[in-house]
Amino acid sequence: MRSVNGIVVGGQITAVDELPVIEIEHNFIHQQRSWYAEVVDSIMADTDVLEMVLAFNSYARQPHIVYGAGVSNAVTLQLYRECVTQAPNNDGTLIANKPRGGRGVSVLVVTHTPSLSSDGTLCQTKFAGDGGKFSGAEIEVRGINEWRLDRGVKYLLRLTAHGDLRARLFINWYDREI
Repeated sequence: MRSVNGIVVGGQITAVDELPVIEIEHNFIHQQRSWYAEVVDSIMADTDVLEMVLAFNSYARQPHIVYGAGVSNAVTLQLYRECVTQAPNNDGTLIANKPRGGRGVSVLVVTHTPSLSSDGTLCQTKFAGDGGKFSGAEIEVRGINEWRLDRGVKYLLRLTAHGDLRARLFINWYDREI
């Protein structure tokens, strides 16, 4: 949370005693429009993958995502656009509304372990882990890591193991009016 000591009213700075300001993604948590999903594998071998497919078709709201991983060894994270799936082999990706028990419903559909006929176009590659230490990929800086998803397009999020490890692939997102 940040605060400011004044606001602009009619072109003039007017003093205000500690006006609280919160980031937009924090505000969406309060509006019950912020979600989280993850896939966990506690026994991954070298070159094994964890995958999620993300898609939405809403004309009213658009998801803004950040993604990352918690890992016990080195991994590569990749985001692809326009993947082609045969059929999801989904055994239940948990999607949690961040204000636990909230009634909001996301426009984003998340599945995992898809049957792919095409990865699509690679949009971004990230690296995480440094051999033995449990660490996470860069997710804290929303501005440079946030992706606004396009309606009608499927996205593939892939984590590839480099050695034996435990891994958690996750996304955070909020829906915003288009």
